[in-house]
Amino acid sequence: MSLKQRVPFLRWSVWRLAIGVRNITRTGQIGDGREAAAVDYVLKNAKAGAVDDVLATIDRFAYEKSMLVNVGDENEWMIQNRGLDYAGADPVMLDLLRWHGAEEIEHRCLVFDVYQNLCGNYPMRALSMLFAAPQFVFWWLAGARYLMANDPTIDATPRWRDWLRAAPQYRVPGPWKLLVTVPGRYLRPSHHPSMEASTQMALDYLEHSPAARAARESAEANQRSKETKKQPDAAENETEKAEG
Repeated sequence: MSLKQRVPFLRWSVWRLAIGVRNITRTGQIGDGREAAAVDYVLKNAKAGAVDDVLATIDRFAYEKSMLVNVGDENEWMIQNRGLDYAGADPVMLDLLRWHGAEEIEHRCLVFDVYQNLCGNYPMRALSMLFAAPQFVFWWLAGARYLMANDPTIDATPRWRDWLRAAPQYRVPGPWKLLVTVPGRYLRPSHHPSMEASTQMALDYLEHSPAARAARESAEANQRSKETKKQPDAAENETEKAEG
């Protein structure tokens, strides 16, 4: 394993990520083309339809080419809390949010396990969390600003007091959770992501998600339609054979 892989801050792509922070808040991408390059790399090098190989290929790209960003915390909160239901959130968007949370829970251990196998240095892990924890707050605020600025139905900007007011209503995770509770659990030497949330909970949600259920029903209907079309063709072939 190279020194740059062991010490990510020696990589130019990490510093380019820091430079592109403002661009991420506007477009969701870093701005140097690494997202498109990652897609091309996966399409060229991963086995089609093999999920494990696709994830492994993404990891190789992040290690060997350019560092990637994966924002996937607070997923259990997304699925379990009912504050957003009571707030009258759009059901389609709420289902999308929870579907994404469930999908993140499924592979929550992947990056951690790769790090532990390749390096496993605890001081570096702890330092990374201390560096990242304040960014949780920044990214929540940046994301809220971006969404509100592009929402034609509202004319407001997010304020700190709005966050502090919404947290007790379970509409958003509170600052104590983001800055103390979650980082505190991660900083335990014995921590492992498998302790966070539940894979079965995520699978249960994916099984009953309105969008996922509709997609399954649509796929089943298409399959039945194809089978129905094949039956007359088979009958005609049998008739032709009998006549011949």
